[in-house]
Amino acid sequence: MNILNFILNLLKHPITAIVVSISLTIVVYKLSIVVKEPVFAIKPPILLVQNQTGSNRLKVTWDDIPVENVYSVEVAIWNKGNDYIDFENVVKSSPIKIMPTNKVNILNVKRMKVSGPKLELNGKIIEDIGTKKAILINIKNDEVLEHLDGSVFHILYSSNQEVGWMVKGRIKGIPEGFIEEDDYPTKPTSQTWYLSIAAFSLEFLLFLLVITSQFFLQKKDLNPRWWLFPYNVVLSVLVIYWLFASVFPFLFYPEWLIM
Repeated sequence: MNILNFILNLLKHPITAIVVSISLTIVVYKLSIVVKEPVFAIKPPILLVQNQTGSNRLKVTWDDIPVENVYSVEVAIWNKGNDYIDFENVVKSSPIKIMPTNKVNILNVKRMKVSGPKLELNGKIIEDIGTKKAILINIKNDEVLEHLDGSVFHILYSSNQEVGWMVKGRIKGIPEGFIEEDDYPTKPTSQTWYLSIAAFSLEFLLFLLVITSQFFLQKKDLNPRWWLFPYNVVLSVLVIYWLFASVFPFLFYPEWLIM
């Protein structure tokens, strides 16, 4: 038996058929679901100016008012789902807000990027519960968030402690509200390319190792571990998905956000 026939036998094996059937069922099910999915991502804050303790020579002011350490942070908001989000469905008693986890002094907010010229998402600094400042998100005209529509807001704030950020707001039909993405999508760097090539090479070698080892087991009339083949196929698909997400993020995230 040559290795080509062995691979064909693996493809015809019942375990392989079961794995492929389950995978296709999951993919078709996922593609058929129509959902609204508001998400947000936070770029790590950057310290712009730091007050020197006990120094009378350097003082930081904003509109002639002394402020503490000044940071900047970028918050991206968009609709990841394939169904549009109508702002008429935003609960008026719980509007969309960008909020700090601790009390800070928000100095300025500016819209940096937007998915389209007609989408006018704006941020306004307001006093929130407990005299904590927040940013109210509103939209002009009768607009909706289509698939991958959204905006990026650049926030300047002062604080003497580490602060996290979140997006809150109730939208009818979306009880979980805004979900935070694990990472802020960025352009792939040369290091990302190298890591992706290395991961792909290792996975390819592993795939060849599984095929050849099981082939020789079969050739020597020993018991091949058939389950290793579909397992390796699934692992390969996951690795390829990760590679594409790392090297070609615009396939999974809004292009306007990455550029």
